[in-house]
Amino acid sequence: MKKKTLGLIIAGVAAASMIGTGFAAWIITASATETENGQFAVDTVTEKSLTITPSFASGEGTINFLAPANATTGWLTSDGLTGTEKLFTDLTVNFETTGEVSKASDFKVTYAIDYSAVQAAINANYITAPVLKIGASTNVTDVALTSTTTTDSVTLRIEFGWGSAFELEGANVNTYTYYNSLTNNETNRTAAKTALTALYNAVNDAEFTITITAKPATANN
Repeated sequence: MKKKTLGLIIAGVAAASMIGTGFAAWIITASATETENGQFAVDTVTEKSLTITPSFASGEGTINFLAPANATTGWLTSDGLTGTEKLFTDLTVNFETTGEVSKASDFKVTYAIDYSAVQAAINANYITAPVLKIGASTNVTDVALTSTTTTDSVTLRIEFGWGSAFELEGANVNTYTYYNSLTNNETNRTAAKTALTALYNAVNDAEFTITITAKPATANN
């Protein structure tokens, strides 16, 4: 009887020990939560625009491939009834900005000319392709406006020229000057009539177009 009792006691102690060890493996942890606020940032909207107003002076928007004034001597003459030679014209371009803290120098301007209507005369060397000028600058393309006020004005000169078909002593000259430098004979009279008729057909009443485009001065293209 004593051995049995001892066995029960040992078994009971062992069982109690196992139960105690299992309970000690549990870990209870309390959670923690905090908050922090962020913000959104969006750029404000600023409007800037540019108004372009181009204009030729009255009667000045025409290029005249005509005889010079007083072309009344020689075997080729002109009555001057349709005008006289004028190979350039000036286009005044006014700019005005609108918007917040806006000034003309915020913009640059591109000038382009379409002269395809007289390309045949250029190909025949009767006239030259036009050159765009602003002051002393030639072959103008992109030009930055410089005014720090809301307005600016630019004078654009469109200049054509006589072609190499009428070259005299290294310079291209008026047809009147060129043909009167030649002998008055049937060959030269026929050549003059042929060239002047072709020039008239290729150029008279044709138009050229100036396109003026404004973009932000900071634009890459």
